[in-house]
Amino acid sequence: MDVYQPEPERWPGLRPVVLMIHGGGWAIGDKADKREQITGNAFAEKGLVVVSLNYDLFRYRDGPWKGGKIHEAWPRNLQDVAAALCWLKSVEARSYGIDSGRVALLGYSAGAHLALMGAYALDGNDAELRGNRPVADLPAVRAVISVYGTHDLRLFGANIFKRGDAGDEELLARASPVTYLRKGLPPTLVMHGDKDVTISPEIARAFASRLGEAGVKYELVMAPGRKHGFALGAKEERECTGFALKFLDDNGILPPAQPLHGDK
Repeated sequence: MDVYQPEPERWPGLRPVVLMIHGGGWAIGDKADKREQITGNAFAEKGLVVVSLNYDLFRYRDGPWKGGKIHEAWPRNLQDVAAALCWLKSVEARSYGIDSGRVALLGYSAGAHLALMGAYALDGNDAELRGNRPVADLPAVRAVISVYGTHDLRLFGANIFKRGDAGDEELLARASPVTYLRKGLPPTLVMHGDKDVTISPEIARAFASRLGEAGVKYELVMAPGRKHGFALGAKEERECTGFALKFLDDNGILPPAQPLHGDK
């Protein structure tokens, strides 16, 4: 994991934390990719501790998504998210100024799927999803942001997760956030470019509809003209970044800055 920290003079004591999960079709990507660095640095400038993690990736014989799978990542990828969440409650995390009582999840693309699963599915009866860790070891997630992600693997990502046997339909349901929708889940921000040709904008709209039907507090932001891959915190994404920060603020995740000498 990489940890981005705000200036302690402006934000003393313990600060809220955003656990960030990179994208890459569940098979590529890294915690320190340019997009994740942009977001981590930008959010840290607003007083948030950002923890960007790596997780187990699907591997293929001839490169990403080519030549047949040689390594199954599910459910280890979600177990890695669970491990990171548990770490947020550790003594070591506290030494980074992390307040485990104010935790949000943010994911891009495939990472958004894992962020939603981390927010929705880890506190249930399926202990394998959290690596058989006790539910008490997990911090409460107070908000989750899905940026051009998917909520249902049957709409996007099915071929990546399928294993080619009779259990595939059950596997896809178990690995889909939509399966776990219920009232009382953390507030959810769904952000998607309306020109996305990788994951259809209709998937985001369908997700928002399902959230509303389940009684989950949510916001849907369709970013005009945006395709797949934009980064929160980038200079050209001030509006989208503003929506995300306001969402975190509305849900108790954004701390007020302390004025420094000379500030007005």
